[in-house]
Amino acid sequence: MTKAMLKAVIIFNPASGGGKAKKRLRKYLNEIKRILPDIRIEETRYQAHAIKLARDLSTEVELIIAAGGDGTLNECANGILKANRQITLASLPIGTGNDIPLPNGMTTSPSELIQALKNPRYHFIDVGYAIKHDRYFLGVASMGFDAEVTYRANKESKRFPGTWNYFMAIFKTLREFKPKNIQIRLSGNVSLLNPDGSIKKELTSNFTLPEKEMMLIAIGNGTRYGGGMLVCPHAKPDDGLLDLTFVRPAKKRVIIKVLPKVYRGTHVKHPLVRTARTKEIEIKSDDLVRLQVDGEVLGFIPETFECIPQALRVLSRTSHSSFKATH
Repeated sequence: MTKAMLKAVIIFNPASGGGKAKKRLRKYLNEIKRILPDIRIEETRYQAHAIKLARDLSTEVELIIAAGGDGTLNECANGILKANRQITLASLPIGTGNDIPLPNGMTTSPSELIQALKNPRYHFIDVGYAIKHDRYFLGVASMGFDAEVTYRANKESKRFPGTWNYFMAIFKTLREFKPKNIQIRLSGNVSLLNPDGSIKKELTSNFTLPEKEMMLIAIGNGTRYGGGMLVCPHAKPDDGLLDLTFVRPAKKRVIIKVLPKVYRGTHVKHPLVRTARTKEIEIKSDDLVRLQVDGEVLGFIPETFECIPQALRVLSRTSHSSFKATH
């Protein structure tokens, strides 16, 4: 992929960043146009519009730049994957939540995007897939407490920056949330993990967890959500597997004590937290349990999640070397 070959479009969410995204885009657009003079801009007008735009435009362009937050990036990825075409996805992070780009080796700031466009390189990443809801995800899918937090954070006015908005929603949800009875079945290369991410025990290819009552379940293709919370700290978006983190019921004072550790990924050392790694995860419950992926609430479980290896081509961050990048 060279500059001369690039036919590109920016899919821009004007509602992202608390409505400040248009001003942020304008600041960097001239520099982007100096590199890609024929680039187009398409604005989203409603939720999931970026999926349709990316799917339709995949027949016309080679590079789609998602301008917004994690929601816009997720929708653009879904559009590309549903079109079943090998289009490169790039990140122009000007939204409220920007957790997806860093662990996936994508550009984490507008200046990084501009640098990457000058000498474009790309790599392939895995994607998670929620089968029932027909939705791909690049970062984290979660259920229980944090899905309720996401629901509240998205529903209420985003008067605070991304992390603070999420933080306020956490404490409001904590007052009323009750643990859920949930069944988790793991399939394909099942491993229980130590807190450092090493394999504690390898299990049979089909394994149902004995634990039933849960506070939180997170399934990571990437490591982070909620403005830098490393909920699945050892997830790798190029290993062909999904990481699972689940939290047993705990008193509110324990949750408040452990919560700051999630930003360092050290919460997995707590005895009420368990982690595993596998190819496919089936989750069901008789309770009403909300589900979110990449910051968007989809509905409720049951749901089955699978990892699709090396499914999406993305523009590489110039300084990133963990993935094998090619021109």
